[in-house]
Amino acid sequence: MHQQKAYFAQVFDTVAPNYDQIGPPFHAAFGRRFVQAAELQPGARLLDVACGRGATLLPAAEIAGADGIAVGVDISGGMARVAAADARRRGLAHVTTARMDGEQLAFRAGTFDAVLCSAALFFFPDEERALREFYRVLAPGGLAGYTVYQRVEPDHEYAWMFEILARYQRPPGEPEPEPES
Repeated sequence: MHQQKAYFAQVFDTVAPNYDQIGPPFHAAFGRRFVQAAELQPGARLLDVACGRGATLLPAAEIAGADGIAVGVDISGGMARVAAADARRRGLAHVTTARMDGEQLAFRAGTFDAVLCSAALFFFPDEERALREFYRVLAPGGLAGYTVYQRVEPDHEYAWMFEILARYQRPPGEPEPEPES
């Protein structure tokens, strides 16, 4: 697993300066749409795991505002640095970024009101471990939001991922599960 993570970090460090800068900015469009769906509130404490250039982090930080906290982490230090620079250019002084493994988040339990991860779960060698970490750092009553790519027709190649995701989703109206001890 360590070798796979090192490989992804190297690849994304290499492409960070130009990532999502060529062609249509679809990551930015998806990020804005994801943030709208998350219904974040001003003053929110939010974490974007695998933040990349900040396609989700930056619009989320705009909603959280200066009274909120917006943290972006990525296995790629290059991506985290580019996201921080983009945040500075947009005047988002309350945004911080760090190189961090999403399967081993260096935050205390219950730190964030929202934990977001856009189109990146399939990069984690252990998706379930990552999801456990997302929920560990999430405050009671907080929002864990993630997006995944899915084709219109069923994709049996990724059925395993949707089985894992189903364990972390609850039907509308079902009470929030008690945290694991």
